[in-house]
Amino acid sequence: MKYALFFGIIAFFVFCIYRMFATSTEDHTLADILAKNPLILDVRTPEEFSKGHLEGSVNVPLAELETGAKLTLDHKRPILTCCSHGVRSIRAAKLLQMKGYKNAVDGGAWTNLQIIRDKHPLAATAVEQK
Repeated sequence: MKYALFFGIIAFFVFCIYRMFATSTEDHTLADILAKNPLILDVRTPEEFSKGHLEGSVNVPLAELETGAKLTLDHKRPILTCCSHGVRSIRAAKLLQMKGYKNAVDGGAWTNLQIIRDKHPLAATAVEQK
């Protein structure tokens, strides 16, 4: 039990350090993509999306992408995928790339994209519905 707790704490700190590093290094890359007016594809469930999302984002749940939902997206326009924590968005970006959307990029958590938008005054703010 002691070892599980110890390794859990270590894993938590490693994850926190990773998130700090990933956010700081990807900040400018994502800001550059946001400046190009990308399609922001939010792959959370409709219920999650209704609780808050980036203004202008489109909700297509990951489950629909995985079951082969028909998409008619512009192949030239950058696509940023996002979700609640960044796990589903990684999968969505890979699925889109496999379908030929070479400009699909994982944007991570939608809240992180909002932070980047706030740091770099590029576009709209989050829409929060209470």
